Amino acid sequence: MTDHVTQDQLNNHLVLIHQAIRDSNDRTDKHLSEFSKNLETIARESQETRLEILDIVKDISHKTNDHGTRLAKSEAQLTVLNEHRIKTGAYWAIAGIVLTPILAAVVKLLFFP
Repeated sequence: MTDHVTQDQLNNHLVLIHQAIRDSNDRTDKHLSEFSKNLETIARESQETRLEILDIVKDISHKTNDHGTRLAKSEAQLTVLNEHRIKTGAYWAIAGIVLTPILAAVVKLLFFP
């Protein structure tokens, strides 16, 4: 048994196939368009994130440089303070050496005539 297809049936099937292909292409175009928009959004957000990260790194770098400068100044001040502490200790030692006999003499003169 052979099935014969008429020209109208063939044309109807071709129209349905063509319509299915067109619908598939439209869906693909829609999905590609959405995909493209999503990629653009991701690229834009990625660029924004990259710029934010660069700003944070730049800020940290400036703060680190500032801390380095402050540490250097503090170190210099600490050196000066240590020198002053040593000098002050020496002055007090000399003052103690000089004032002890003087005070002893004053006490001796006042209380032991």
